[in-house]
Amino acid sequence: MPSTRILDKAAGVLAGLVMVLISMALLVKVAVVVGGSGGQWTGAIGDPADSMQYLAWIREGAFHFLASDRFVVEQTPRDFFSPALLASSALFRLGVPIAWSFALWVPVALGLLMWAAWRLTAAVIPSTPGRLAAWAGGILYAFPATEIVIHTPQIYDRLGPSGRLANALVPSDAWLPGLLWGYPLGVVAVAILCAGVLVGGRAIRDGLPRPLLLCLVTFGCSLMQPWQGATLLGTLGLTWLIWRRRGSLSVSALQCAWVAAAGVIPLVYYALLGTLDAAWIWNGEQANLYFHFSWLIILFFIPLVIVALPGWFRPLSDPVDLAVRIWPLIAGTQLAVILLTGLGNSASHAARGATIPLAILAVQGFRNQRSGLTRYATGLLVAAMLVAGIYSTQSLIRSGVGRVKTDPGAGYVMSRSQVRIIDYLRENREPGAVMAPQIFSALIAAHSDRNVWLGHYTWTEDYLSRASAAGWFYSPGQEPDARRAYLAVLSKVRFVVAPCEPAGLVQPRVLVKQLKTVTVSVKWLGCDAVLTIRPGL
Repeated sequence: MPSTRILDKAAGVLAGLVMVLISMALLVKVAVVVGGSGGQWTGAIGDPADSMQYLAWIREGAFHFLASDRFVVEQTPRDFFSPALLASSALFRLGVPIAWSFALWVPVALGLLMWAAWRLTAAVIPSTPGRLAAWAGGILYAFPATEIVIHTPQIYDRLGPSGRLANALVPSDAWLPGLLWGYPLGVVAVAILCAGVLVGGRAIRDGLPRPLLLCLVTFGCSLMQPWQGATLLGTLGLTWLIWRRRGSLSVSALQCAWVAAAGVIPLVYYALLGTLDAAWIWNGEQANLYFHFSWLIILFFIPLVIVALPGWFRPLSDPVDLAVRIWPLIAGTQLAVILLTGLGNSASHAARGATIPLAILAVQGFRNQRSGLTRYATGLLVAAMLVAGIYSTQSLIRSGVGRVKTDPGAGYVMSRSQVRIIDYLRENREPGAVMAPQIFSALIAAHSDRNVWLGHYTWTEDYLSRASAAGWFYSPGQEPDARRAYLAVLSKVRFVVAPCEPAGLVQPRVLVKQLKTVTVSVKWLGCDAVLTIRPGL
């Protein structure tokens, strides 16, 4: 009926607008804060340190093609290749501000995700209302797992400091709108994974008329994010094996081998980085200090898995339908393998995107229920999930938006004095790394093309010890202490930044006085100072 089609279109537009509003909320808040501050945007969208890591890679790509780790004093090998970041590097070289060269990925990633998830959903659910429910549910699904853990003393009290920090991060790792708050390339990988499941499933059913396309999809997914690449390969491989047993296979083993090889090559590349490059080794080790608690993400998925269970036991229609069922199983297996064996890191990243196939299965299972009592019970559970999801979404938005402040120490806005310091370090031709307070140090790495002593939780070697030492080094109220000068020398940096803001730091003149025995020169930039440390002490 025409009226039904109009309602379906209106519902689709409304769902799309909700996705856009939630996904762009943080970027809008950043624009409002920066516009009203008179300062310069740092480029941070979500966590400032993570955003600065991406910007540092983009700057490296613009001038060196391959990227290294800028968050250590010594130069590490330039061996990281990312086509997506190189696209941002090209925009930067063409004159686009570096912050926007990365931020442009946010709307691109959202558009790709909405399109790919819709195409996959439409391929397995015939009715438009069902498609809309699965599409919107898969992208917007949220659950207050973090709050549940906090209010469960039997769990929370046993987590310890690292576990409590992980509880604030890990459960939301699979919330797709939140990934757009600083991690749009992860969302692009999920979009490619959706496309790969669709294209690969159809290829298994119909043959492989365009093998190059599927090879590019598996290669691109693995290169964009290895967790999603491994999930795609595992999903298509198991789908092929099961469909082969049904005797209705249209793809040969040789064709599958070519597709698998295309996806495996980037995974081997990442494995070599994690084995041979010291920076990637300590990044993985330090990431697992927090992501060792990736099992917390299970709580995020429990309600959706329960509702999706009936969908797993429906009769199979085609390989795409089968691949949708296998995807969450492969993602869960990958998460468990990383946790139990230590192979790889950041286990919860494997679960990204799994809400999409689970939402599809939930809708399919509900449609096939014949018992009125069962449908009623499922409807009540879905209603409860919707209420919990709305609560969780507003909580996540409030938490994310609340972090965006004009304070120079927050990492979202650079004051004029911070811009002067960064400009000086970028234009100074003398080589050498920089020591600065934590957040400002990350900004220097991203905007000056210099290495820093401290800056990122996982890419800075021995981060926790250095963060503690830097906190002591820049804290006010310290008595004259030779250990400050000793730390400046021990760090092997060439420059020490003594900023006069944000508040709560040691005064620049005090720091200059205490470091005079190891200082070659001092450059005053207003009330800020940049000290050149004597080399070779």
